Amino acid sequence: ATCAVIFFSGDWYDAGVAAVCGLAAGIVEYILVTIGGDAKVLIDVLVGCMTGIIGGLFYRFDGEKTCLPAVFLGTLYWFFYGTAFVIGILEIATGELETGVTR
Repeated sequence: ATCAVIFFSGDWYDAGVAAVCGLAAGIVEYILVTIGGDAKVLIDVLVGCMTGIIGGLFYRFDGEKTCLPAVFLGTLYWFFYGTAFVIGILEIATGELETGVTR
């Protein structure tokens, strides 16, 4: 949920909506992993659908003040494989990464 604020210019309301979407995504993933077998293939599809439905409901019934790109991308950030890795590489390449002891 904090990815909605940090990376995608959302506000704290959007982070709350992303947290609700993230909770639903976690529950869906837990259920599908518990079932096992071919059901695990559906994780990405069902998590994306749940995020779209929940974000759309907040947008529609709460005065259209939800930033949908921040909510969608903030929730689905962890389901995009390699995104965190690529951001880490970009930080190293631009010199924004600090490691070790700094003064």
